[in-house]
Amino acid sequence: MTGLAGLTTAYLLSHPDTANGRFDVTLYESAPTYGMSAGDLEVPCGCQRCAATASAPKKPSTPATTTATAAADHVQERIDSPLRLFSEGYYPTLLQLYRHLQVPIAPVNFTFSLSTLTDKGAIDPATIVTTDIVRLTASLSLLLPTALIRPWSQRNMFILMRDKLRMSRAAAHLRATRQLHTVRGTLRDYVAQHGYSRAYVDDLLVPTLAVAMSATRDQVLDMPARAVLDWNARIPVRNTALTVPCGVAAVCERLTQFLGAEQKRFGESVRGVRYRRESATYEVETARDTQTYDLVVLATPAEITARLVADCGAPHANDLASVLAHFGYDPVKVVVHTDTQSVLPADASHVRGVVVSSNSIETMATIHVNALRGLPTHCPVLLQTTNPLVPIDPKSVRGEWTFPRVRLTPAAESALDVVPKLQGLNGLFVVGSPMYPGIPLLEGCVGSAVDVAGRLGVQRPWEVKPGEYVGFDPDRKEPWVDAFYAGDLAVKEPAPRSWVRAVVRSSAVAAVAAIAVHRAGWTASDVAEWTESLVAAWTTAVMARWA
Repeated sequence: MTGLAGLTTAYLLSHPDTANGRFDVTLYESAPTYGMSAGDLEVPCGCQRCAATASAPKKPSTPATTTATAAADHVQERIDSPLRLFSEGYYPTLLQLYRHLQVPIAPVNFTFSLSTLTDKGAIDPATIVTTDIVRLTASLSLLLPTALIRPWSQRNMFILMRDKLRMSRAAAHLRATRQLHTVRGTLRDYVAQHGYSRAYVDDLLVPTLAVAMSATRDQVLDMPARAVLDWNARIPVRNTALTVPCGVAAVCERLTQFLGAEQKRFGESVRGVRYRRESATYEVETARDTQTYDLVVLATPAEITARLVADCGAPHANDLASVLAHFGYDPVKVVVHTDTQSVLPADASHVRGVVVSSNSIETMATIHVNALRGLPTHCPVLLQTTNPLVPIDPKSVRGEWTFPRVRLTPAAESALDVVPKLQGLNGLFVVGSPMYPGIPLLEGCVGSAVDVAGRLGVQRPWEVKPGEYVGFDPDRKEPWVDAFYAGDLAVKEPAPRSWVRAVVRSSAVAAVAAIAVHRAGWTASDVAEWTESLVAAWTTAVMARWA
C-alpha cells in the first residue's frame, strides 16, 4: 500500500500544518521497502573511482536520496523500474507536490524512434527491422522526419504527420470549446469515424499510447476516445519530459517524513479487513497481529481492493466491490539489462532515448538510460525494456520485475462515476490512479489522494497552482468524469506561454518541410495535401491560445 497514491494520502493526513495531528497514520506494505521504489537501481558509473568495483547496478538495502558527486566525472543517479516520467501538461498536481517536497527534478532527452518487429505469425526473435524511423520530441509536435528517403516513405510520413496535426487540432478544439466530455465510444470508433489513416493509427498513435499505458494494440484501441483526446490536448506544443534523477526513493522518504518507524510496517501483508458494527471501527489483520482503526484507506490494485472490501462486512462494501470489479489488470514485465544486441536497432543512428518496437499486436519499449539521461560516455550502457518481445540474454539482466497495470475501458470509466458516491461511507476509502478520471498515470495517484484528504477536511500544504485538481467539492452535482473532461476539475486552466511563438515555429518548420517536398519531386496533389497540414499547424497553435 506504499505506492504514490498511498504515500501521498499518508503525507497529507500526517502533515502537522494541515492535518493538525487529527490522524494517527499507519502504513502497511507487504514488501520489505516502499512499493513505489521497489525497483530502484543505481545507474552504473565507469569513472576512475568506480573502475575497481563492479559497474552493475545494485539494489540498495535502504532507500538512497543523495545525488552528490564526489568526483568531477562520477555519476550518482538512480533509475526506477518502471521509469517514472512526467511533464507540465498532464501532471500539474504531481509537479506541485514534488516542488513542495523539494525533490530534485531534471529534464530528460525523451526523443524516441519507432520500429517494426518482423511478424510472420510469430515473432522472429533474431531481428528488429528498422523501417520508417520517426524521430519526434516527447510532445509529438510538428518536426520534419529524417526518414524521408524513399518515395513511399515520403508519402507515408506525410500522411502520418498530417493526421497527427488533425488529432491535435481536434483535441484542442474540443477542450477549448468544452465539448470533450460529449465524445463517446472507443478510440477505435473515433479514428474510423473521422477517417484517420492506418499509417498514423498503427505506426504512431497506437505504439506511443501502448508505451504510456504498457498495453497491447487492442487495449489501446478499446480505450475511451475522449481520454486520448484529453491527453493530446493537454500536452504543450513544446513539451519537456521530466524525471527524478535521484530515484523515487527520495520521494518516498519525504512523503513519510512525519511518520515514525513504528508507523511504517514493512513486510506485513494484510490478510483481511473486518468492520465492527458495534464500534464502527475496522480490524486490520496481518500475520503479526490485528489492529483497530477508525478509517481505512486502501491503496492496492482494484482487484485486490475489491476482495478486501467484499469480505469486510461494512454497509455498502459490496456495492464498492462491484464497482471495482470493472477495473481489469494485466501483468507488465520490466527488465533492466545491458543486452544491446536484442532490443536495439542494428543501425546505431536509429537509437534514441526510447526505442519503441512493435508487431501487429504488441509493443515493447526499451529505454536507453544513457541517451535519456545524457550520461557521460564512460558510463556502461544500461537499458530498461518493458514487455520484451524478444529474448534477452540472461547474463545481461540486472533486475526484473512484474507489476499490475490497469486497463482503461469505457466500462471502467462509467464505473468511476459511481466511486465518489461510495467514497468514505463508514470510513472506507480507495485511492490509486484508476480512481481518478483520464489515463491512469501518476497524476491520478496524487489527484485521488488529494480528493480523499479533502473529504476528511485536510487541504494541501502547498499553494495550489493553475491546472491542478481543484479537490473535493461536496456541492458538485454533475458526473465526476464528465466534469473532468469539461475542464471543471482543474484550477483555472493556464494559458500557453506563447502562442505567437508556437505559430512562428510551426511556420518555420513547415517552410523547411516545403523545401524538402520540392526536392522530393512531389506532385501538385501532394503539395495541396501538405498545404492542408500547414493550415492545421496554424490552427493547432491558435487553438492552443484558447485551450
